[in-house]
Amino acid sequence: MRDPYDPHADERQATGPTPDQIWSSEQNRRRHADRLAAIANCPLCDTDGYRDTHVCDHTDHRAAARRHINEIRAQMGWPATKTPGTP
Repeated sequence: MRDPYDPHADERQATGPTPDQIWSSEQNRRRHADRLAAIANCPLCDTDGYRDTHVCDHTDHRAAARRHINEIRAQMGWPATKTPGTP
């Protein structure tokens, strides 16, 4: 809708988007495409980009968690567990 109090509204509308608007639009398009590609290539998350109820960061943290729990066990003097499924 044209602003009746803006004498240059027609000129601005005729010029089209500004370079900043074009750049921003392209960046948003690229960001969206990158996010979709990351979701498609991630074996950890579902097709919507979620791992259980959290947004997936597409990084498998199990190795780091296992390493840190082993460091804690060593410092505390606890024996390493042999129970299946525990780090």
